[in-house]
Amino acid sequence: MPAAGSTIAAPSVRVRVARSYALAGAGPHAVAANGLDLVIVRSSQGLRAFQGRCPHQGALLGEGEIDGGALVCRNHRWRFDVNDGRRQDGPECLACYPVTEQDGDVFVDVPQRVAAPADAAAKRTIADLSGPRGWPVVGNLFQLDLARLHEVLEGWAREYGPLFRYRLGSHWVVVISDPGMIEQALRARPQTFRRLGNVEPVFREMGVAGVFSAEGAAWRSQRRLTMEALSPRHQRGFYPRLRSVATRLLARWEREAVNGEPIDVVDDLKRFTVDITTLLTFGYDVNTLEQGDDVIQRRLEHVFPAFTRRLFALIPTWRIIRSPADRRLDRALAEIRTWLEQLVHEARQRLATEPGRAAQPSDFLDAMISATDESGRPFPDEVIFGNLMTMLLAGEDTTAYTLGWAVHELCESPASVSALQRELDSMLGAARIPEDFESAQRLTFAGAVANEAMPCGAVPIWRATWSVRSCCLRPKMRFEV
Repeated sequence: MPAAGSTIAAPSVRVRVARSYALAGAGPHAVAANGLDLVIVRSSQGLRAFQGRCPHQGALLGEGEIDGGALVCRNHRWRFDVNDGRRQDGPECLACYPVTEQDGDVFVDVPQRVAAPADAAAKRTIADLSGPRGWPVVGNLFQLDLARLHEVLEGWAREYGPLFRYRLGSHWVVVISDPGMIEQALRARPQTFRRLGNVEPVFREMGVAGVFSAEGAAWRSQRRLTMEALSPRHQRGFYPRLRSVATRLLARWEREAVNGEPIDVVDDLKRFTVDITTLLTFGYDVNTLEQGDDVIQRRLEHVFPAFTRRLFALIPTWRIIRSPADRRLDRALAEIRTWLEQLVHEARQRLATEPGRAAQPSDFLDAMISATDESGRPFPDEVIFGNLMTMLLAGEDTTAYTLGWAVHELCESPASVSALQRELDSMLGAARIPEDFESAQRLTFAGAVANEAMPCGAVPIWRATWSVRSCCLRPKMRFEV
């Protein structure tokens, strides 16, 4: 790794990474050049370009923030000097790349791609991998019980190792279960690896063409959109709303504890994440924790099961003939779309009458409508709708189930529960929930729990959850996860 401030040795190539106006302010700005992730910041010495991945666990530094002259990683709050890339309180140093501005464009000199030598060629092909035996034509399709898919894949991993294959019809799927290999693959997206080929078209025809299904340049652009909307500087403005929903969850669990009732942790966490997601995304308070299911939540329940069915379908029958389930899905998607269109219309009207909201958005929708792509253009409606749908879906099932498993694992580790409670007692005093965003950020152990259980989820939701002094962790409670 080059020393701080050093010039990258030849051979190198100069690559245009952005228009100058797209890099307004201190940053950080996530860009890519020649397949290399970079972060650009504006320091007292002008524009500086550093390696785009944190040396700790590879988080994109362009998704962090600038605080007191330091570039701060969003995951574990490592701080790097914006002038030389050195880590504060640590020996690590970010690689630095020459950056220049010319005629309204920003260029960065990065290493040329060097072709791999012949003896470094791949030693194995997909055909060389082991895996479960399939049937003619359908492959392993009927062995994939969707209700227990994770158990099926875990069983195959135990039998065939951390890298194996299976077949869906004529398509081969490679499965990786080794964390180190998974991290390498995720870092190499979207240049080297992509999701299953049918993810993008299935999501697109359902009107959910957001960052979850995007590939290539579209993924990078939409990743920028969503992460900018959820940047740390916006999280501070979101925090009061997040805190109010966490307070409801705490009150609900305390009532159930007093009544001696078992807690359906996952169901309550689904309500919790739906309430937070809709409130942070649209400023729309469904309050399912106190008032029961919302009509939009019931519509969303049709989407994920339909996606799973279509993803693993051997023949796309829904494109040929519409079943009753397909028609129910169509109606649900149409109602959700109408609801979203009205919310987007109202948000645009608010931004038109209150321009200051663009700089300090109060919700994810305001932030997305105000955001621009690398060329400074607003994102089209289809991209906005797709990512709003993605937020709604990911905010319910994905986050809720991950939180539920984390609760389960905590209950299996009394030492971790004790450490969490000690930190809360020490940092919060008599308070039940952190009063502000900065107080939540200082909860080191709670943050470690969040980051350990959730590699790439919504950190603000996690910090609020683990900052709650909830009766859910008392031994007398019974859980059904």
